[in-house]
Amino acid sequence: MKHPPYHLRPFKSVDRVMLIEVLRRMEAGFRLGEFVYYGLGGPFLEDIRLLTLYYPHMKKVSIEKNEETLKRQRFHQPSKKTVIHGSDLTGFIANYHVEEKSIFWLDYTDLRYAWFADFMSLLPRVDPYSVVKLTLRAADNEDAAPEYARRLSADMAIDDETIKKLEDAHVKKFRDEYAAICPEEMDYSSFRNRNYVLLLHEMTRIAASKALPVAGGFTFQVVNACYYTDSTRMYSCTGIKCPSGKVRDIQKLFRGWRFANLNWAEPEHIDVPLLSMKERLRLEPLLPCLTATGRGLARALGYRIDEDNSASVRRLKQYADFHAYLPHFIRATP
Repeated sequence: MKHPPYHLRPFKSVDRVMLIEVLRRMEAGFRLGEFVYYGLGGPFLEDIRLLTLYYPHMKKVSIEKNEETLKRQRFHQPSKKTVIHGSDLTGFIANYHVEEKSIFWLDYTDLRYAWFADFMSLLPRVDPYSVVKLTLRAADNEDAAPEYARRLSADMAIDDETIKKLEDAHVKKFRDEYAAICPEEMDYSSFRNRNYVLLLHEMTRIAASKALPVAGGFTFQVVNACYYTDSTRMYSCTGIKCPSGKVRDIQKLFRGWRFANLNWAEPEHIDVPLLSMKERLRLEPLLPCLTATGRGLARALGYRIDEDNSASVRRLKQYADFHAYLPHFIRATP
């Protein structure tokens, strides 16, 4: 029953608002109040509380199997439009046969093949024009073993051949577990840093194409993808199930959006600097700025916020891009 502190993770908050931005662009072609949202709300129902602000008339369902967490959710229930459903997500998807446009956030805190299986099971079941968002941990539980051996090799008699065997064994174990959706080309370097995100992105594309084969007449049109590190690296992908002949109509809704990803391009890296309230107030008059490179914000502060100038400018550019999505955390004392 231990939950990550979702309500205190700023990059997770940005990811939440990304879903709102997707829905706002869908308003040009759909009546969002007729959709039903399904998600893993956690103890504080943060995603549902945010959706209630933008779409108060939308029905929302939180899926949770832990009895004590269910009690906390009922305590934080924001409106009568929210249904607290006691079930595990896999079982819920297996029994989902409702004719309605829906919004599903498959929001997982770890990485397992079962989560891809949930995703592939859900896509054929949801109605056309339903939104599905998949979030996964972009690191697995085994990737430390070869790295640990590599670090020890300088002080111990661990040769390159032994390390290579550990790496090959790790790749084989991963391939065996995710065989149905693994890309043909991958090696141990696929598990390092940004490469892991690209690997999961490609696996998501393969999973979607297998769940909705071309002959079936439907496709999963990706519209946004990102990754970030709050306490661990996370990957998130959002798309819309649509008839194959309507792909261009869906793409039109998102053209011109800064964070649109319509062709499985590399996911956006969310790496916003955590600034104090005083720093944010200093930069506020300069924002928004469509042509910001970060240098103007760096000059306004007068000091670096990272190890070197280039990193500082790069992260301030991120702040210019995402500042409107960042929450304000305030420490209060009685």
